[in-house]
Amino acid sequence: MTISTTAGNATTWYCTEVEGPNLGYGTYVFHSKGRVDTLDTNMVAAVFTYQTDTEELDIEFSRWGASTAFKDLGYSVQTGMPQGSYNQLFQVTQSDATTELTEVITWAYHTALFQVYYGYQTWVISIAADTVGIWLNTSSWVPRSNRGELMVNFWLMSGLAPVTKKGAEWTITDFTFYKDDLTAGGYWAPKPAPLGNSKVGKHRP
Repeated sequence: MTISTTAGNATTWYCTEVEGPNLGYGTYVFHSKGRVDTLDTNMVAAVFTYQTDTEELDIEFSRWGASTAFKDLGYSVQTGMPQGSYNQLFQVTQSDATTELTEVITWAYHTALFQVYYGYQTWVISIAADTVGIWLNTSSWVPRSNRGELMVNFWLMSGLAPVTKKGAEWTITDFTFYKDDLTAGGYWAPKPAPLGNSKVGKHRP
């Protein structure tokens, strides 16, 4: 995925988007490479399910034009939820040696579980040590249609040029979908419990 401009033309920028199939309920597992903690403040890297602008489940890496002090990982339930209820923020801490992340969206009726981990995580993972952030939302605002396209995009907020005037790359190395599976890869306990809205976050030293 790239954000770039043609040589000698710093006013026109090109962003990348991938549209996938309509997959519905299940567990979406993405593996990515790239320093999302050092992205230009106007850049957004996102994996999400999409039906309409008000029916989305999003994992987004961005500072949304703010300073470097703004947390750069956000989980969103886009269904018109009350302000402050639809979004949870966490901080990603990377280095040039730790550019790999694992992003997971688990979606069921009235349930959305968002997870991001450091490293390329598979079925056997050390969740506590490698957790960036986890948010479980079991409210009635979670999309219930069981319809939503797989989407990945790397774009510029409000069409603004990068503050640095430099392009960037972000790589999705692979993607796996587990249909109607809420326990895929051990990312969720064998029997999900109605925990309400909660969040857990740990920072890598």
